[in-house]
Amino acid sequence: MLEGFGDLETLELDNCGLDDEAKHCSALRRFISGSIHSVDYNEFLRYFPESESETYLKEESTHKNSNERTSQQNLVLDLSFNDLGPELDNLAGALKTNSFIHTLILRNNSINYPNIKHLADGVLNSSIRHLDIGRNKYLTGSCEKRVIEPFNNLIIRSRLTKLTMDSCDITNSFAKNLALAIRPGSSLKHLDLSNNNCCSAETLRTFISASKKSHLKSVKLSIPTSNEEIRNLENELKESLSLNSD
Repeated sequence: MLEGFGDLETLELDNCGLDDEAKHCSALRRFISGSIHSVDYNEFLRYFPESESETYLKEESTHKNSNERTSQQNLVLDLSFNDLGPELDNLAGALKTNSFIHTLILRNNSINYPNIKHLADGVLNSSIRHLDIGRNKYLTGSCEKRVIEPFNNLIIRSRLTKLTMDSCDITNSFAKNLALAIRPGSSLKHLDLSNNNCCSAETLRTFISASKKSHLKSVKLSIPTSNEEIRNLENELKESLSLNSD
């Protein structure tokens, strides 16, 4: 239970100059772990540096009935455009005890291996349902085979329903391995791999197969319009995914 923060719905700390050297990351870790209690927004935010990107705290309308309010387990935490890659090892430990973050956004944060392994370990048993790590271009790099294992574990064992990995230089082999990890017991429903070079015929066929034995509802890929075979497979994938929409 996150006490002292009212009906906090969204906390944006994007582009705030957070990095692994900053002392304010300690406050962030304590917030994520739920160990900051009975303080108001201003008291918490005093730990963070001023930036051109306004820190945004969105509360639900006070006109809502208390029974209609969003649960504090639905918090959106946006940490995009910082340099948190090395700090993720520590933040991941805090995530393991988190019970109120629904969406974690870490776009453009210099995330690569082995940081991603620690992040995946932290997310695995947390309350997070949507993980957005788009625009981390060196996510896989030369360690693609090592990186795929933590992602497979996330898809197979976590409660993630949405995974966003657009613009991460993801290859066909990586995307195919993700598709192979999607099984009947997987919670994953939405996968965004747009703006990556990972739409070969083999990759699409693997996703088509995965869609027929899972709860997958959408897969975003950047499809070249000039390839008729790929376009036909894309349509087949969309048709198969639509059967899971009900």
